[in-house]
Amino acid sequence: MIKELIDSAYRKISPFIRKTADFCRENRRQAVIAAAAGAVIILCAVLIVIIAGGSQEETGIPEPARLETTEDILIPGNSFLQDDYEISRKTRDKWTAEESESWFTVPTEKDIQNLSEKNDRLINEITGAAP
Repeated sequence: MIKELIDSAYRKISPFIRKTADFCRENRRQAVIAAAAGAVIILCAVLIVIIAGGSQEETGIPEPARLETTEDILIPGNSFLQDDYEISRKTRDKWTAEESESWFTVPTEKDIQNLSEKNDRLINEITGAAP
């Protein structure tokens, strides 16, 4: 049974082997170039497999451990924060009239002129000697 399999495989492969041998006899230079290119491709493939296989095992980064809290998180005390200071809050879309009166300051003409001069200087510095 095994001998029959080998014989049938040989019958199927032998025409290819004969044609390849004839090509190599007639075109030696092309055969050598093709063989060298094949050897280089196989060598590169082997090196890539070796490098990729070794690098994963040696330099693989372990999965990060899952952090599970067993106690409440304590925020350290700061001397510059007041006790009623809110670290985060939900903002509203609009101020109330009292808040706008308390926090918004109407700029004077001098403030507007000063801001305009600073903006002009900044624009001149950015554009430089551009026409």
